[in-house]
Amino acid sequence: MSKAEHVAVPADVSELGGALDQHCFVYPQQIPGRKHGPQGYAYYEAYRDWLRDEFSFRCAYCLMREPWLRGSSGFQIDHSIPQAQYPAGILDYDNLVYTCPWCNQAKAGIAVPNPAEVAYGKALQVNEDGIIQAKNDLGLLLIEGLKLDHPELTSQRRLVLRIVRLAEAKNSVSVILNLLGYPDDLPNLRRKRPPAGNTRPDGIHSSCYQLRYRGELGLIY
Repeated sequence: MSKAEHVAVPADVSELGGALDQHCFVYPQQIPGRKHGPQGYAYYEAYRDWLRDEFSFRCAYCLMREPWLRGSSGFQIDHSIPQAQYPAGILDYDNLVYTCPWCNQAKAGIAVPNPAEVAYGKALQVNEDGIIQAKNDLGLLLIEGLKLDHPELTSQRRLVLRIVRLAEAKNSVSVILNLLGYPDDLPNLRRKRPPAGNTRPDGIHSSCYQLRYRGELGLIY
C-alpha cells in the first residue's frame, strides 16, 4: 500500500503546510499513553512492529525518525526500567520503548520516566538551531541521562532541520515526504496474533496502517 493510494500527493510543498521544519522535533504536550497491548511473546524483539506504530516510527527519546537512520533496522528496543532492576518487565510491553541506538546506549542501565507515561513536551523543547533545552528539572534529568545535548546529536538535529528548510525552499515535495512522511512498510497489526492476546484491541483501528487504508493518515507528521 503506497503513500499515494488514498491521499493525492501534492505538486507544491505549500499544500503540506508552512514552516515544515517545525514537524521535525516536537515532543508531546500530553501524556501519550499506550494504544496497543500485545502480550505473550517469548522474546521482546517480537514486539517491534507494535512499538514502531506505538511510537510513530521514531525514537521516543530524541525523536529521530526511521528514514533518518536506515529505516527500522537502525532502531532498537529499550526497557524503560532496566532489565537488571525489573527482570519481570523484560517481556512487559508497557516497559518497552522504541529507540535509536544512540539513546539506547546512552541510557544503558539507568531508568528515566517512561515516554508513554510522561509528557516529554512539558520538559523539553528543541530550538530552531537544533539545541535542546530543558523546561524544568525533568528536562534536565532527561538531557543529562540520555545525553541529548551531545554535540553529535545536536549536529544531527541541525542537519535535519537544514535539509527540511532547503527542501521546502526548493519546493521538493519528494524530499519532504521522505523526511517527514510515514514509512511505506507500515505494519498491518490486524494480522498479528499475540500469543496471550491484546489488552488494547481497539488500538489496531487507530494504527497507522489502518488509518492509511481508510485514507485518514496525513502525508507528513
